Amino acid sequence: MANPLYGQNKYDNAADMGKCSVDFEASASRTLLASESGLNLFVNLAADTTITLPTAAVGLTYKIVVAKTGGSYDLEITSPSASAYFYGGLTHNDSNADDVSVASDYNSNDFCTILVAQPGSYVELYCDGTIWFVHGNATSATAPTFGDATGL
Repeated sequence: MANPLYGQNKYDNAADMGKCSVDFEASASRTLLASESGLNLFVNLAADTTITLPTAAVGLTYKIVVAKTGGSYDLEITSPSASAYFYGGLTHNDSNADDVSVASDYNSNDFCTILVAQPGSYVELYCDGTIWFVHGNATSATAPTFGDATGL
């Protein structure tokens, strides 16, 4: 039955079904689980950190946000398989020069590195079961990179 629009949730609870946000103190690497799909991960960088995505599966989605930094630390997001590469790119808000867009090579890049990531940087990922679609915004003095090997 449709939900009448008398100040109630017009989405019939759909807007309330998302995963909770998680505040993650990143002093070590973390592997995301498929069961955490829909997660908003707010990362407090306390060291160079690698976040590994789960094995590719249809419908997996994550948002990774740099909430805080305790120094000049880097964030790397990686797929566990080179065949599940990144497709898309990030907008770079350069803190000391021109802003640019940075894209994957659309055929093999399974590492995304943001050097000296600043608060507000974020990456959103969606998997179609084969590859990871990626978009986001990186604030840093150095442009983010996509590659076939770690950038840390």
